[in-house]
Amino acid sequence: MSPGFAGQYPYFVGSICLLALFLAGFALFKEQRKPMLLSGLFSAPFGFASLIFVPDYWNPERVLVFGTGIEDLVFSFSNGGIVWLLGIAPFRRKVAVDLEARRVLRGYVYICLAGTVATAVSWRLGLPPMGATLASVFALGLALLLLRIEHLPIFLSGMVGFALLYGAWISVLALIWPHFLGHWNHENLSGFSLAFGVPAEELAWAIGFGGVWPLFMTFVFGGRWDADLGDTKPSAS
Repeated sequence: MSPGFAGQYPYFVGSICLLALFLAGFALFKEQRKPMLLSGLFSAPFGFASLIFVPDYWNPERVLVFGTGIEDLVFSFSNGGIVWLLGIAPFRRKVAVDLEARRVLRGYVYICLAGTVATAVSWRLGLPPMGATLASVFALGLALLLLRIEHLPIFLSGMVGFALLYGAWISVLALIWPHFLGHWNHENLSGFSLAFGVPAEELAWAIGFGGVWPLFMTFVFGGRWDADLGDTKPSAS
């Protein structure tokens, strides 16, 4: 029997569900709309990392592929906005951001270049794609924390929030469509797995991305703790 569209493309369906979560947060947290959108747009280009991860790390069925898949871009965009909200939401009335375009773009480019160098070094050390990604993500996170240790609460909030959300997301997909787990090339992974056979590398990525991305965006957005904000909205509103 045919598995149907959803069964054939669970990654696409899951990415659309993440987009729906993004839109829900976008609707509920009006003062965070602009930074959420920017965070999503800044994250979207990392969907092209599929050029590195497919097929050695995993090889999902994708609806439309043009170098990368439409699912990869939706996935990266949605997660970028969601994880910003998860990291900043508990502190959104205490942290002010400055979204002046030139400064924001300059900060984004500089940190992306630093991350690219860290990833290249990790590859040169012989790490596989996910290992190199994790090493560069955590190295970047450590550097950003050393520069602005006061942003540690945002790091922790994003890390815990996104790890729980992503763990639930991937577990539900694996529960509904067990063949989804076959998209990973398990022989190239660590061999450790979580509930429903989800690769441990996926949770490690969720922890790293969930903590470091909102930290990255806070730095790019010129985030600062401002006790005088009180119950007023941040300057991004």
